[in-house]
Amino acid sequence: MKKFIAAAAMLALASAPALAAPPPPVFNWSGFYAGGNIGSGLEQGQPGLPPNFISFSPGPSLPTTTSYHGNGIVGGAQAGYNWQFTNWVVGLEADLGASDARSTLGFLFPAGVIFTSLAGTTELRTDFFGTARGRIGYATGNLLFYGTGGFAWVHEKFTTSGTTFVFASPIGTFASSDSQWIGGWTAGGGVDYAFAPNWFVRLEYLHVGLGSHNFAIAPAVTGASTVPVTSRFDIVRVGLNYKFGY
Repeated sequence: MKKFIAAAAMLALASAPALAAPPPPVFNWSGFYAGGNIGSGLEQGQPGLPPNFISFSPGPSLPTTTSYHGNGIVGGAQAGYNWQFTNWVVGLEADLGASDARSTLGFLFPAGVIFTSLAGTTELRTDFFGTARGRIGYATGNLLFYGTGGFAWVHEKFTTSGTTFVFASPIGTFASSDSQWIGGWTAGGGVDYAFAPNWFVRLEYLHVGLGSHNFAIAPAVTGASTVPVTSRFDIVRVGLNYKFGY
């Protein structure tokens, strides 16, 4: 009887590993990857107010806001390289994207000539951007939680158009346009999820700070040849990446 019990116990111990469920696979994050992304971008800007400022507004009715605030779709591509040390992952990543975020403000200024005024609109548009960032994260199972930060470049376009009035009667029109690449910083974070041996999806947020920069305008609009704008850009996006190798 004792021999039978001992034999049964040995058999149970020998078969236990075979019956136990295998542990979930752990994704190897080390290596080069590339992919695409799509999401939403929020452009915000604060124009400088010249001495002869009367009013900015979101339309011809005049009064409520002096800030640009526009949403748009963003999309682009990214590539990077990770190094994994047990559960910790560090990496470098660069991305390029496009956006259709834009917003407008109406304005009214005295033209410097008695009984003469200028009225019209300005538009701030964010159309292209890129970043170069470092990343550091913690991997658990097939998930990677990370923070990221680095340099950013954004291409903004500032346009002005309007009408000159004398005694409230229109006598002519004016327009100007200026665009430039602006350097700044970016910081954010996200989570990657590996769903196949070489594929992972991503949810990411980035804040881009651009500080104050000057745009050229029609000199008659404010009495000056430039207007300062302080702007920033916020991005929420999802991505799909392919990691090369294993």
